[in-house]
Amino acid sequence: MAPQNAKIKKAKHDLSRLFVDTSYVLGIYNKGDQFHSLCVQAIPFAQKANHLFITDVILMEIGNAFSSVQLRSHGSKIIRDFFKSPRITVVHLTPEYFEQTLKLYEKRIDKEWGMVDCFSFIVMQAFRLKVCLSTDHHFVQSGFKILPF
Repeated sequence: MAPQNAKIKKAKHDLSRLFVDTSYVLGIYNKGDQFHSLCVQAIPFAQKANHLFITDVILMEIGNAFSSVQLRSHGSKIIRDFFKSPRITVVHLTPEYFEQTLKLYEKRIDKEWGMVDCFSFIVMQAFRLKVCLSTDHHFVQSGFKILPF
């Protein structure tokens, strides 16, 4: 992982269509996150993108992270905002996607990828996405580029 004070490198890939991962969203809102400043620096990439993609499962992870009584309404607003934007596609976990996800999970026994990671990789492949807003190195292991690094 990059050091906390690292600067965002100039990207060489198509940044008009980006996938959004849990770690990026939580990194923005959690000032104590080790990658908070990098995630905040990457906000302009999200704002300039023509289209963002996120899954309903990631939105559930975000909800889980904001499940305390003090944070729940804030978490709910974040989730609802993803559904309101015409620039954002929320991809739903269908039975077909679940089967593809489980097959990838079973196939890659050499990796510590969780099911949510595997679903994200399947979605990125399905929508031909190359770049993800994330701090999770599993995306790099799977062949994708991540911002803010």
